[in-house]
Amino acid sequence: MSIRKSFLTLLALFLFSWGLQAQYETILYDRERNLFNKGNELPAETNFIVNGEITQTTDMVQIEIFKAGKHRSPLYINRWTRSVTNKGNQFEIPVNYKLRSSNNYDFKLSNYKVADNKNKEAARKEIVQSMNKYLQSTFVAKGNHLRMNKNRKTVLRELNTITKKGLSNHKSMYDMPFDGYSTIISQKLRQISKSEQAIDFKLDIKDKEQKEDKNMKKSTEKLLGANQQVEELNKILNEELGSYLKNDLYAFQGSSDIASYPVESTRNYLAVNVGYGGIYLNNDGTDVSTASAPFVGVSIPFSGSALAPAFFKNTAISTGVFITDLKDDNNQVMSGPFIKRPFYLALGYRALQFVRINAGATFIEQNKDNLSKDKEIKLKPFIGISAEINLSATLGRK
Repeated sequence: MSIRKSFLTLLALFLFSWGLQAQYETILYDRERNLFNKGNELPAETNFIVNGEITQTTDMVQIEIFKAGKHRSPLYINRWTRSVTNKGNQFEIPVNYKLRSSNNYDFKLSNYKVADNKNKEAARKEIVQSMNKYLQSTFVAKGNHLRMNKNRKTVLRELNTITKKGLSNHKSMYDMPFDGYSTIISQKLRQISKSEQAIDFKLDIKDKEQKEDKNMKKSTEKLLGANQQVEELNKILNEELGSYLKNDLYAFQGSSDIASYPVESTRNYLAVNVGYGGIYLNNDGTDVSTASAPFVGVSIPFSGSALAPAFFKNTAISTGVFITDLKDDNNQVMSGPFIKRPFYLALGYRALQFVRINAGATFIEQNKDNLSKDKEIKLKPFIGISAEINLSATLGRK
């Protein structure tokens, strides 16, 4: 077989193996048993699809991935949403996040349905009630003015927190979460904190009973004034909350937590290289003497992890042998020590998806001179280019 045909065959094999790697692996989720793939480990360092059953009332499924035991913020979130024409009972969520080999992860799968007006109104009433209680404890009447016992930035932040917590069982269909109340609320709070809403009272009564009656009236008016300010602020808050709830939302149905699920251990990568390389023999004046031939070899990268930095994934130690004779300018055949073929040891860098460039040294063996049969081993600079097949694609996983 010619060298050209060999390279074409090699390229076809590589494209096939690369195509196998590019495919998504489907992971079946069993909700009843709350596990993946009948309890088998999850694939490492590759994208996959989670597939499972749902009821026809479920319109959205969300998956969250966490480090085992650490749920402050998810490592990855994605969702499946039901299309208008989909009446089935299956969901499929692509997971474009590569899990680390031999690690454990926590998963959360949450089901949602389309929120109707009744559901939205229940959420609105609950949030408004919580904000009313909060504001009543925040506003106090001191002297002749209405004041807050917290600064306005704190109050606004805590109002947003109350609302987001009340909406935690709802998700926007278009990934537009509630992002806080408007500057109108901030301005209203500023008016109150600057005592711009004054409550004026005059106490110019000498009679004790009349004074006590007037004091009571004053306290009542203060309370009414405070309540009025709270009601005005609540009205604006209610309007903005209602405006958000008019958006298309999903309502929470239930969730499943999968704790400390294991990920498989991957094999070290091993690649076969078939290419063409040359060696530098010597420099005689202006003439440079070289020899070249096709070679075959193997390479082991500095890191086999798909999550490692690109430099370590692409850089490898390579070794191999020339598969045809190497001849010098005198047509003398050069063999190699031990295996009777010149062999090389090099560092290789994968410059393209299929191509590796190698540079290092070649060990050759040849006669000391034309008259002598004694052999000597020489070390010559080597450079080559090769196509590469990653054997991990065909050997599978551990």
